[in-house]
Amino acid sequence: ERGLVGAGCRTAGRVGGSGIFPQVKSGEGAGVENAILFRGCGVGGDAVVGQSILDKQVRVGAGARVWGGEGLAVLPKHHQVEAGSVESGEKVRAGAGEGGRS
Repeated sequence: ERGLVGAGCRTAGRVGGSGIFPQVKSGEGAGVENAILFRGCGVGGDAVVGQSILDKQVRVGAGARVWGGEGLAVLPKHHQVEAGSVESGEKVRAGAGEGGRS
């Protein structure tokens, strides 16, 4: 898969088209697609993160889904996504409003 994975990462799942900063961990069966995960994020087993930007130390519980849909899901530093839940975060669209936020 295409992607950039930083030093000290442990990815037991699939990573494609993503930038993964150092010290990120993903569990078995997890999927990260077209996303940026900053230092220290954790993605639980069977969780899916796509079209998203996760700031430092974000935790995504096992089986959870974080997906941007039409824009990007942007989750702030230290945010927690409960196991099995679905979260879209803040929608961001290029060129929409100030700073690209809609």
